Amino acid sequence: MSDDQALKNIARNVRLLRGQRSQYWLAKEVETYPANIARIENGESMPGGGLLSRLADALKTSVDYLLDDHGKKSRRTG
Repeated sequence: MSDDQALKNIARNVRLLRGQRSQYWLAKEVETYPANIARIENGESMPGGGLLSRLADALKTSVDYLLDDHGKKSRRTG
């Protein structure tokens, strides 16, 4: 997966999982600024490993889930 695709997947998945909760709420949960959450959700900033892990924890999911393109049909090999 390219960095660009990972950035898009994280942006979409964080937005969807945050739901109706505010960016302020999420920022407080992961100990960052709301502006950082906005940049992540807009696909303007890639969170570092520590922040990505805290986002996954706060959103009750895994880092793998945040990185995944859930709209893509799975490809089978072999």
